[in-house]
Amino acid sequence: MSKPTRSARKRSSPSRTAVRKTGTIRARVDPALKKRAEATFAEVGLSASAAITLFYSQVVRHGGLPFAVRATPIHAGGGSAWSVLRSQAGTVRAPSDWASEHDHYIHGTTKRGG
Repeated sequence: MSKPTRSARKRSSPSRTAVRKTGTIRARVDPALKKRAEATFAEVGLSASAAITLFYSQVVRHGGLPFAVRATPIHAGGGSAWSVLRSQAGTVRAPSDWASEHDHYIHGTTKRGG
């Protein structure tokens, strides 16, 4: 009986696994953002490559980005955070003295106001 050829041994070897071809992505990302994102990926057991592959899969599945993208700030009022806060001043019903119930909430004492 003759020995199998070298190429036949390679094809039939159970220890060899099929290697899928992959594409390479190169992107410039803020180093601090990259570090925080990779820490988050690690918390859920993903490598950066697996997370990017997951993102690409979701883009294909959704036929676009898998989340809403807005060109305007969420508060849509424009301006700075201070201008938004100023515009909301006086819209919350609150005691005139915010500290009047401090002891109740911090130490569990009886409320002063009743």
